[in-house]
Amino acid sequence: MSRQREVIDIYLRRVLCAILTERSVTRAGATLNESQPAISSALKRLRDITGDPLLIRGKSGMVPTEYGLSLLGPAQNALRDIVSLGARPLPFEAALSLRCFRVGCPDYLDVAFLPAVVELFRASAPHATLELHPLATDFDFEVALEQGDLDLVVGNWTDPPEQLRLSNLFFDEIVCLVSDSHPFSHCGRLTAEQYTKSPHIASTPNFIRQRSFIDVHLARSLVASSSVAPLSHVASVYHERFRAGAMPPRDLCVRH
Repeated sequence: MSRQREVIDIYLRRVLCAILTERSVTRAGATLNESQPAISSALKRLRDITGDPLLIRGKSGMVPTEYGLSLLGPAQNALRDIVSLGARPLPFEAALSLRCFRVGCPDYLDVAFLPAVVELFRASAPHATLELHPLATDFDFEVALEQGDLDLVVGNWTDPPEQLRLSNLFFDEIVCLVSDSHPFSHCGRLTAEQYTKSPHIASTPNFIRQRSFIDVHLARSLVASSSVAPLSHVASVYHERFRAGAMPPRDLCVRH
């Protein structure tokens, strides 16, 4: 029954690199600030693990074996990787960043939010790039975030995913928008019952497995909704041919 080989730990890798580079146990000890007996003991362990002498005597001194030289590059790379794991990340500097930032956002932000974001982005990170990805009901933004396809998502969640870190970006009021010819255009305060019983337009949710926040609010108020024309793009409610009510954000109404 064969005996399982001992693992070459970090210390042995450092010794291996030193003796193969210095080609001397004495000089390897000086490089690592270790005594010659300690390096000799480590070399013996390395020979037992690899089954190769690693360092042999030649005409002009000690020389690495062919197998020993084949281990030098991988051992050096492994040590560099270990050092990089312990290194502190450099602080982020937007002015010097070359990174591509990928943001998922709903369509209405193109008008209400995007121009200011682009202006601030270009001023703060002139060498970086910004990619905006539209959200749809068949697009799983949670998977995109986990896999690194998106850096962040802008949205309006009634029940946000628990595993995501959230931050409020801005607040906006939802209003009811009707045309001048609509019966409710001059009725004053509109009740939820009046709204739901009248033909109206409702934007579909931007996220997979999510309900519209308006539908959720109405359901919590125990108000049944009927005669709804769903639209995937909220900006479509401003088309002059629509004669139904809609509930877009106030800021978007003001901009139109």
